[in-house]
Amino acid sequence: MSVPSWSTRLSDLRAALDQWLVRGALGEDARAAIVLATHEALANAFDHSKARDAVLVRGRISAGVVLIEVQDTGEWLPAVFEDDQRGRGLVLITGLTHALEIDTGDPGTTLRMAFRLSEAALAGDR
Repeated sequence: MSVPSWSTRLSDLRAALDQWLVRGALGEDARAAIVLATHEALANAFDHSKARDAVLVRGRISAGVVLIEVQDTGEWLPAVFEDDQRGRGLVLITGLTHALEIDTGDPGTTLRMAFRLSEAALAGDR
């Protein structure tokens, strides 16, 4: 999925991602964590990278793991916190994922998030 850098419709991404995860037979709790982490990664790409091109979001489900990649074409900018209401994005993402990898450089920044799924998550949180 490609999300324009000027997009204000992150709700569309959340809905599309949730539907994809429903088709993958994930339960509500697992879907909520994945959607929240992905939304935060995408919001960070828009807010901090100053990318002019679309931000790419890729996902796959394989062997009980959901892998989500968010890639922008901007440049990595160190966090600058003007108030204490901001700056929690990577902390939140780290808390929701089982593994997080951040690559900076050319052509931009890529966040790779891995979410291990329990049997309960795959069975719809029963």
